[in-house]
Amino acid sequence: MIRTVFRSADVSADPEVYHLVFVIHGGVETSVYLLDGPQPAHDVGTTPELVKLDVPDLGRAVIDLLATTLESRPAETPGHALALRVQAFVRHHLGDPDLSPGTIAAAHHISVGYLHRIFRTLGHGTTLAAWIRHERLEGARRQLADPAYRAVPVHRIAARWGFTDAAVFSRTFRAVYGMPPRDYRVGAERITECQRAGSSGSTTSDGGTRRL
Repeated sequence: MIRTVFRSADVSADPEVYHLVFVIHGGVETSVYLLDGPQPAHDVGTTPELVKLDVPDLGRAVIDLLATTLESRPAETPGHALALRVQAFVRHHLGDPDLSPGTIAAAHHISVGYLHRIFRTLGHGTTLAAWIRHERLEGARRQLADPAYRAVPVHRIAARWGFTDAAVFSRTFRAVYGMPPRDYRVGAERITECQRAGSSGSTTSDGGTRRL
């Protein structure tokens, strides 16, 4: 009985759908089979799902399968690719206080209207200006909570993220996070100190805590 000796890589998006099996008999490739559906390694003669392909038809069969796979995948449009570049550009320039839809559009040689249209393809569910504000606030919030920036004044952290007016930053921060940035920093410092205190003790056999 002829046995399968080699199976090629999958030729469809679903690894359980199509496999090509080459049968070698006496050192010569004699047959090519197409497996439809999940198949373990097995004897060719006992597999009703095998569809024999003439070797000259192999190239055409592979091309047809690949074409079907590609047609089933959503193609990335030029507009979406540009939107991804815009997103990376914005994240790199969040500290620029002049960053705006107008300057972003100019940097990419497109209109502001087209910029807004392609930005919607990213699925953020908000406007470009609102997303920029959110990313800036999140960057500032992370640094306010980071002990490495404890000595950096709040207004300087705000400026690093494109907020040139400390009062505007404070109001915007409070509207989003429910407290002024200074209070947020104090709360984050307390949490850090509690975590450090907890990690510096160990539990004794009677359930108490021993300071190391």
